[in-house]
Amino acid sequence: MIHSKFIFIPLVLIFILCSSAIYFLRDILSSHHIDWRIVLGANLLFMLLASVSILIQIRSFHSSNPHAFVRSVMSGMFLKMLGVILAVVGYVFIAGDGFNKRAVFASLLLYLVYLFSEVFFSVRYLKHRKTNA
Repeated sequence: MIHSKFIFIPLVLIFILCSSAIYFLRDILSSHHIDWRIVLGANLLFMLLASVSILIQIRSFHSSNPHAFVRSVMSGMFLKMLGVILAVVGYVFIAGDGFNKRAVFASLLLYLVYLFSEVFFSVRYLKHRKTNA
C-alpha cells in the first residue's frame, strides 16, 4: 500500500524539476520578456497550494462517508483558486506599471502542470488504496 507521505515525493520532484528548468532557462525567459523570478515564485506557491490540497484529500480518504471526498476536492479547488487570485491581485498592486503579463501567463501554464499532477497522483493513491483495502 502506498503510504500517504509518499504521495508528496512526486510533487516535490516536480517542484525541483520546474525550479531547475526556470533557473537554467532564465536567460531565454528574459529574452522573451518573461520575469523568471515571478514564475519561480509562482512555482513555489503552486507547490504549497497543491500540498495543502492533497493533505485535505488524504484526510478524506479515511472517511467512510463518500461525500467527504467530493467536499475535499471542492475545498481544495476553492483554496487553490483563492490563493491564485490573491497572488495575482497582490502582484498587480505591488508591481504597478512593472506588471509582467507574460510571467503571469507562464505561471498559469505551470499551474496546469501542478493541477494535472495532483489529480493523477490523487487518483493513483485512491485506486491503490481501494485495491489493497
